[in-house]
Amino acid sequence: MPYGASCCRFHPSLPTYLIVASGSGFWQTVQLDPDGVTSQGEFSRIPTLQGSLQSFDISSNGMCLAFSDSSQGVHLYVADPSSPPQANAFSNPTLMPTVTHHPVYASQPIDTPDGSSLWGPIHFSSPLCETGDPLLSDTWGGDGVYAVGQVRPPVDLPEGVLSRLKMVEFMGHAQNTEGWPTNSFVFGVAKIQDRARGGAAAKRGKRGRRGGPQASGSALEKVTE
Repeated sequence: MPYGASCCRFHPSLPTYLIVASGSGFWQTVQLDPDGVTSQGEFSRIPTLQGSLQSFDISSNGMCLAFSDSSQGVHLYVADPSSPPQANAFSNPTLMPTVTHHPVYASQPIDTPDGSSLWGPIHFSSPLCETGDPLLSDTWGGDGVYAVGQVRPPVDLPEGVLSRLKMVEFMGHAQNTEGWPTNSFVFGVAKIQDRARGGAAAKRGKRGRRGGPQASGSALEKVTE
């Protein structure tokens, strides 16, 4: 049983048959033999959607099997689908929900092979392009790439912040002397990058005067961007 069994019931008419179900919605029948050898039936899956199986029970005549899930749904299985569900010989008729199917209607007549026009509900197996309406893909461009959203423009930093800016690798740090709340100020990314390029170039010049290796332009761009 996948994910372990959460509940089980013996069949009232077949004492050696055990019905086992798990919270994931799987259930199966298991035949118990006196010698300890069991034969297991195939798994069945209850469509619990996004929920889980909570409980289940079987009628006293063994003809109805009901499962309940966490989405407040009841799944009823019967031995004879051609007859109404009956829990026992004296049970009242089972109330079944009314299922209403809403057909898709054409916005204009559809020409049929025999020359007539169809105006009314469309069968669900008919493609919607038969209505003659333009498709959504007809309005798309050839490249299929569109810019979405809006980028917030950078805000200029005060000169006092730039003068106190300390660079660590490619990150700039400055003390919050203006009392800005956390995450309330949009930094001028372009100015910080310019400051980083200038600081990295100065360090490179010092290393060059000392005889050390100098960073190449491509490496500098990679560090500062």
